[in-house]
Amino acid sequence: MTTALMLLAVMGVRAQGFEFQYRGQSIADDAVVTIAAAEDAYGFGELWCESNPGASPADGIILKLLTGTVARGTATMTIEHNTVDAATLKWCMGGTCNLMNSVNRMQKDFSTETGVVLVQFDAENLRSRGYLLATLSATVAGETHTVKIQFTNGESAGVTAARRAAETAPACYDLCGRRVSKPAKGLYIVGGRKMMINQ
Repeated sequence: MTTALMLLAVMGVRAQGFEFQYRGQSIADDAVVTIAAAEDAYGFGELWCESNPGASPADGIILKLLTGTVARGTATMTIEHNTVDAATLKWCMGGTCNLMNSVNRMQKDFSTETGVVLVQFDAENLRSRGYLLATLSATVAGETHTVKIQFTNGESAGVTAARRAAETAPACYDLCGRRVSKPAKGLYIVGGRKMMINQ
C-alpha cells in the first residue's frame, strides 16, 4: 500500500479530497441532479434539495470529505435558468442560509468538523410551471468540484440523478428564432415545441 501511494506521488497524481453525493452515491463533475417539486401540507409547491433542515443527509445532496473530517472551503451558487417564479428562494450551506430571490450568483465560505456539509436549496410558493437550473461549485484546499441542480415544477414525475450536463434542459428561442437565456412572459420555442411562459 505504501509503495502504491509513493508511486502515485511520484507520478504527480493527487487523491481526491472531497466529492458531492446524492442519496449516498457519488456525483460526477458537471452531472445534473433533477428533483421534482413536492407539495407541502399547506398546498404550496416546494422544490428542495437535501430539503429542509433536519432531514437525513442520505436524502439529498451533500459535500463529503474523503480525507479527514475538518475543512474550510468556498462555494458558489449560480442560477442559470429560473421560470418557477418562487415567492421565496434560498440557499443554505455550512449552516447559514441566504435569500437568492434577487440575485443570480452568490458566494459563501463554509466549514465542517464532521466531514459532511449539507446542501439545502428551497423554493417555496411556486407560481409557475417550469424549472430552475443552478450550478453549485465548491473549492476545498485548492480542489474544485461542480454539480448542477435542476428543479422541475409540473414537468417531472420523479428524481433522476447524475445525468450528464449535455442533457440539461433544452435551449429557449423566441418566435423570431433568437436564443433567449432569461425569457420573460410570453410564447417561446423550447425543445422544438411551443411553450407559454407565465412569469
